[in-house]
Amino acid sequence: MSIRLKLIGIVTVALLIPLLMALFYIRQLGERHYLHQQGILHLSIAEEHADFMQSGIQYEFNHLRNWVTMGQLSEQLELLPIPPLNMENVRQIESQWPKLSDQDEPLRSLLSNPLSDFIQIFHRINPVFEEILVTDQHGRLIASTNRTSDYWQADEAWWTNTIKHPAGSGILHNIHYDKSAGILAFDGSFPIYNTRGDLLGTLKSSLHATNLLQQQAPKPWNESITRDIVFPDGTLLLRLNPKVQASSIKPIRAEAMQQLIAHPETAQILECQTETTSLAVAVPIKSGNNLEMLYMVVHHSLKDVMAPINAIIRQLTIGGAVLILVFFGVSYYLSILWFARPIDTLRRTAQSMSKHIHLQEEGQLQEARHSLRNATQQLIELKSIRSKDELKDLAIDFSKMGSRVLNFHRQLERKLTEKSEELNA
Repeated sequence: MSIRLKLIGIVTVALLIPLLMALFYIRQLGERHYLHQQGILHLSIAEEHADFMQSGIQYEFNHLRNWVTMGQLSEQLELLPIPPLNMENVRQIESQWPKLSDQDEPLRSLLSNPLSDFIQIFHRINPVFEEILVTDQHGRLIASTNRTSDYWQADEAWWTNTIKHPAGSGILHNIHYDKSAGILAFDGSFPIYNTRGDLLGTLKSSLHATNLLQQQAPKPWNESITRDIVFPDGTLLLRLNPKVQASSIKPIRAEAMQQLIAHPETAQILECQTETTSLAVAVPIKSGNNLEMLYMVVHHSLKDVMAPINAIIRQLTIGGAVLILVFFGVSYYLSILWFARPIDTLRRTAQSMSKHIHLQEEGQLQEARHSLRNATQQLIELKSIRSKDELKDLAIDFSKMGSRVLNFHRQLERKLTEKSEELNA
């Protein structure tokens, strides 16, 4: 291998080492740090959304409770004529209830009495409450904003739990499917007392879960980050990204959801959806009795998350490759100018002198004279070396030594010629 290739190889390796070290640092340490920072960002988004959801649910619950405890509802309830409890009549109405139309008694009178008109006003002002119904102290339905699935409510768990609560309190139930309203809802139920402290009945209202949660969601600053409200099994309740078409919405994989629940509030890299690896985090949305029935899941395609880092690596790789090519060209030119040419001149001079000596030792005088002229010419070329370094010093010393050797051979050749002439004479 020639010396110029060795020099170029050394320069190339010297340039490649820092480039590879930089790429390794960015890929290993930089990528890890960036993922950690992105995980913190995703967690803050999920916590912010979960707080907004919880606050919104609690706000509407408190709003309904304040309306119930203001006293006007109890006044309207006391003015309503309620017949004495007759279980035979209750069973008869309950059996006929699924077949009744809005124009049939007793459903017609129940939906159009003064108490129903009163709760209808609240319902129109607060459309987030999908359904509001009122029962008497026995559990009979006496007023409602719309047709309900049952007439007799005393056998329902919500009713038996609600009448145990004192005035001014209530129960916020976890999300469930409300059969009569036909929606997923948060139910709020309250006992209704008069000013004397007597139990008059109960009120239950269904908060439309998807509408409420969608209203409470903060506006996204990055629409590529997916925000989902899901159940613990991964079933999707609501996707908050406004530009996502409903047909393209895919549920969270159950295995991924279980892993997120097992490591709460910790960003993880996993396959949230089929063939889509994402950076994801899950934060519980607590409601009702604080059971974690819903989760705010924020996930972002790992490819999109790592796009800035990959762009930096790509730019650094391209820039480094261009610099290496530039330095390769420069080093190739300088190696020829500063090293290869002077060394090559020294090599050719040494070869010319070695050839001259070899020819003279073998007695080939005619060829030796010709090689002597070549060697002398090569020594003259040594003076063209202007590297101003050790090569310049070596060329000067080699020129002096070579000149002495050639002069010695000239003198030797001249004396041999003179002796030969004397012998011939």
